[in-house]
Amino acid sequence: MEFVFAGPLFAVPMGDDFSFRGVPVPESIAQQLDTANVRRVVGTMEGPNGSVDFNLALLGRRGERRYLTVSRDKMRTLGVDDGETVGVEMRPDPNPDDVPVPAELAAALATDAYAAERFFGMTPGKRRGLVHYVASAKRDDTRQARAAELVRKLATHTLYGDKQR
Repeated sequence: MEFVFAGPLFAVPMGDDFSFRGVPVPESIAQQLDTANVRRVVGTMEGPNGSVDFNLALLGRRGERRYLTVSRDKMRTLGVDDGETVGVEMRPDPNPDDVPVPAELAAALATDAYAAERFFGMTPGKRRGLVHYVASAKRDDTRQARAAELVRKLATHTLYGDKQR
């Protein structure tokens, strides 16, 4: 199952004070993905300045409009702004629960078995968010500091939303 389409990039409102940039998935494609129970997709977005690979969740509720998010970094790489067309080639993610762990986080988790157990016991979505926090840092020392901080918070149950023991 592979899909190719083009769509406009635009701000998708998510309440009074928040929106994200997205490309709408055509309704016929969204229906096929929903019927197949696909949660995540992988592929490539094309713009006037180049292309970017992606691994994304389908945003939006089943049976309603579905979107692929486009970050500001991706917008810059593609060379697109609101209203401009983005080409998309995508297919279902063959491993939707696989969350690659960056080297800095893997090394930090190796120092604390309990923190590693907590991390790998989390849902793929929660792990993905924590991995993004570490991997999104541009400098090596910042990634290492974030990984160490994350391991400390996992071990001491002080992550945001943790219930104190």
